[in-house]
Amino acid sequence: FLLRGEHPFADFAHHEMPLHLYLLALFGKVFGQTVFGYRLLSLASIAASGLLLFALAHPFVGPLAALIAQSVFLFSPLQSRALTAVPESPMVAFTLLGAWLLFAHRTRWSAYASGIAFVGALVIKPTCLPMDFAAALSLMYARDWRRLRDLAVSGIVAATVSLVWAIYASDGVFAEVLFFQVGRLSTRSASMWSIDSGFADMRR
Repeated sequence: FLLRGEHPFADFAHHEMPLHLYLLALFGKVFGQTVFGYRLLSLASIAASGLLLFALAHPFVGPLAALIAQSVFLFSPLQSRALTAVPESPMVAFTLLGAWLLFAHRTRWSAYASGIAFVGALVIKPTCLPMDFAAALSLMYARDWRRLRDLAVSGIVAATVSLVWAIYASDGVFAEVLFFQVGRLSTRSASMWSIDSGFADMRR
């Protein structure tokens, strides 16, 4: 749909966050609009997640333990489902990228980049939100207020830009869906993580 110039939520229904669709469209354009081309996004995300997991663990537990963690992750039977074109795979990759930038580096720019990566994961699928909070709480526990401030600033800026982009890319429909979902959450009539399209209400 995207490669034909259509917009998510406005021209076709979609129940997930929008960034995953654009990543799929990118891989489809580069590697072909086939099942293989679209699944390459998940394959690349899993491979990147394995490398990031090793890079994140290595400074703290050494090469052997990091290699074991990487092997358990990459060869887990659960990866058989992750190899389909689902948003969880790139979401994990972006989350691990954010954690690696935040905890394995000490520069201010790495904290800024970490906030952007965490927001990217949220715009793919918001179920990573507890992991983002855990990263912030870790900095609070360590009393690393400078990196926490840098992370918060970059996260707020990236989230604002992402929200404006999503509203613009959907011709404003994403904002309507978001407000609709917030209203349903306030009455406890919707799942915390779902984006309700309203089709169920239309059928009734």
